[in-house]
Amino acid sequence: MAVKLTNGKPFPTDSKYLIGISILILVFYNVFRGDDSLKNGLMTVTVFALATTLGLSATVGGTSAKAATWHKGTPKVFVGQKYRGPYIKSLRDIARHYEHVSATKTTYSVYGFQYAFKMTGTSYKYANKTYYIRGKSFGETMTVKIKRLSTKKIRILPAGTWQTMMRY
Repeated sequence: MAVKLTNGKPFPTDSKYLIGISILILVFYNVFRGDDSLKNGLMTVTVFALATTLGLSATVGGTSAKAATWHKGTPKVFVGQKYRGPYIKSLRDIARHYEHVSATKTTYSVYGFQYAFKMTGTSYKYANKTYYIRGKSFGETMTVKIKRLSTKKIRILPAGTWQTMMRY
């Protein structure tokens, strides 16, 4: 159970806070008691502990990057790259036999045998080794999942089934 302060926020029960508070209580107790030798030793330890705690919290905990937030544009690893899916054998005698994927800084395009769509105003996030790219196409917001398997191979989940594509 967390102890609530008067402003409604829970009291921090992290170990660094508890250690710092316990050292301060010992120092103040000895200051009011009048024990100078113990006071000097504990004051040195207290100053060192507080400086270390504040230094660690400023360097380690002070800057936290949230990788799973949405960023503007398309991921740099896909910009300027073109990928194509497997050869479609049933369409040998017709013009396009592959599904192609390409991306620019703010667009993501897919074109195949009988269809094509282009997402504009893209944004992306990276979570669990998967890129989620969303953008507007045909007046609706769409999201595509892409896993980068290697520098030349990706796996895309555009509409329900994963499809592996090679860079060309």
